[in-house]
Amino acid sequence: MRYKKLKKKYHIFYAWLIVSALIIICLVTFFYIRQLNQTISDNIIRSISEIAEHDKATIEAYIDICWEDLEEIVARFTSYDCRTKQV
Repeated sequence: MRYKKLKKKYHIFYAWLIVSALIIICLVTFFYIRQLNQTISDNIIRSISEIAEHDKATIEAYIDICWEDLEEIVARFTSYDCRTKQV
């Protein structure tokens, strides 16, 4: 009889031990995944921002080149004494 009570106590103890270990593992996994997701998200946002800045610089450089070309065309029209044709 005493052996059965002792055996039951051990079963309850080991069951609680296993449940506690599983809860701890789940909590650690949850916080690890949350931190990992935050790190990945920050890296993706940083990469996208860097690409956007590069694209912006490229577009601004292209616009500057186009303006320079237009200014050269205006200078040539002016040097040839061209006037606009009014309709």
